[in-house]
Amino acid sequence: MLLPAVAFFCLVPPEMLASGPALCLWRRLLHLAACPACGSTRALAAFFHGRFRDALAFNHNVLVTAPLLLGMLAVDLFTSIRRIACHSERSEESLFVLANLPTIEKRFLASLRMTCDQACRAVHRFLPVRTELPAEPLACWASGFFSLSVLSILISLAAAQAFLSLSGVVYAVHVLRDRPRINFPPVKLPLALFCLATVVSVFFATNPTAGWLAVRKLVLFLIILLAVNLVASRKHLVWLYQALFVEAAMAGIVATWQFVVQYRAVRALYPREIYRYMTSERIHGFQGHWMNFGGQQMLMFAAILAMLFLSRLPIPDSRFPREATRSRAIWWWLVLAIVMLSIVLNFTRGVWLGCVVATLYLVGRWRPRWLWALPVLAVAGYFAAPGMVHRRIAIVGHPSRDPALAIRLEMWAVGRRMVELHPWVGVGPNNIAEVYTLYLAPGEIPQAGYRDHLHDNFIQLAAERGLPCLAAWVWFMTALVWYSWRIARQGLEPGWIADGVVAGWLAFVAEGFFEFNFGTSPVLMLFLFVVSTPFIVERIAKTDRR
Repeated sequence: MLLPAVAFFCLVPPEMLASGPALCLWRRLLHLAACPACGSTRALAAFFHGRFRDALAFNHNVLVTAPLLLGMLAVDLFTSIRRIACHSERSEESLFVLANLPTIEKRFLASLRMTCDQACRAVHRFLPVRTELPAEPLACWASGFFSLSVLSILISLAAAQAFLSLSGVVYAVHVLRDRPRINFPPVKLPLALFCLATVVSVFFATNPTAGWLAVRKLVLFLIILLAVNLVASRKHLVWLYQALFVEAAMAGIVATWQFVVQYRAVRALYPREIYRYMTSERIHGFQGHWMNFGGQQMLMFAAILAMLFLSRLPIPDSRFPREATRSRAIWWWLVLAIVMLSIVLNFTRGVWLGCVVATLYLVGRWRPRWLWALPVLAVAGYFAAPGMVHRRIAIVGHPSRDPALAIRLEMWAVGRRMVELHPWVGVGPNNIAEVYTLYLAPGEIPQAGYRDHLHDNFIQLAAERGLPCLAAWVWFMTALVWYSWRIARQGLEPGWIADGVVAGWLAFVAEGFFEFNFGTSPVLMLFLFVVSTPFIVERIAKTDRR
């Protein structure tokens, strides 16, 4: 019951609950105007949509109910996994005993064994049972919480961060009590310099209070530490990836439905302005904003394509025949098609560019001779695409006619002036909007639009945190892709993961020239998990060699 409840709060916005009939029993039975629990349902819905201020406004008890609900869900899931695993082991033991009893018919025994084997295979295929988690109890719980955090990124930011906090706390207790060996990728120095430069820039900000919010986001880099130490096996890692692929397909289906509903409404109300309304408010899947949704789907697209291109078996398992493997491969191609459709309908050109760059890299790694066919396929796809896609691409050559491009040109000019005047510490994290108009050209009127950030990773970091911080970030990002490339060249299994990370990194950087995707938590959390996975593969390979 807990999992459907959390899914309900993740999918249903609080506005829908507010517009429905009043279900409060106190109001129905006792005719009270309000009670201490009024607004709790809407508060939970707002919490699981990442709208924490709205959640507190509905009811302050969400500070207790939401973590309690997540904790109960985690305990329930782990209890279920343990029961299923124990049940499969007991079933095998009982079959061994029955096999030695002469009174049991062999045909009944064979059918019973076949049923048990099929159930065990289903469990081991879809659930990372306890044998795939770390052996130490605290590390096992921390790994489970971290897995739930990863699986929540595409659905609910609040749930993902809550499970990440639980995982971090449990892992810290495990480190203090059991003294395990701590692994961390060789990016510690650039990451530490980036964090230090961010903190220093806050002290020189116009509004330091807003700047400290960016410092709090640095906690998300714990994802790298937890991933490298808590993902214990190849099966666990592949299962996490494939579960994310299925979630991306589910988000794509939801987004496609959102597009259909929105298109019908716009066509009925504004038949001559379909393009404007369909691009000003776009599909967003389970996320609160289309940029977050597009960035996550882009990273999943690169990983799925890497698995299909560079992995012989989508699920490396010798128990299944080749025909079953082919049928599963067809399903993964269907998942990729759904994700691609949602990316096209998202109408985010930076995401399109990132997907093109990722595809070029993966085709080059898979079949270099086929690179010549990509321009032909791109042209064919362009002419087969609907008219809104044509217009979305063609308008790039006319920035003045596209508000999104026009305001970006203005932002980048403002960002360059900020860097010129504050090259060392910038204007302060999260202070762009407060001082934006001070850096416009004399007599220039700011264009209407969103100006909380400058829609470019490089300009944004340099303008708000200074050139030293930008240099540390470039060093950090370069180290990530360099070590991922080196691991990909080693041919470690699963071989497609490192190449998928390189492709995702290229897509992320390409989109980052037009969007501050490093500053959006839903995309950043998924990116940090993805770029940590080659180091997991390398650590597992070293453990196997020892």
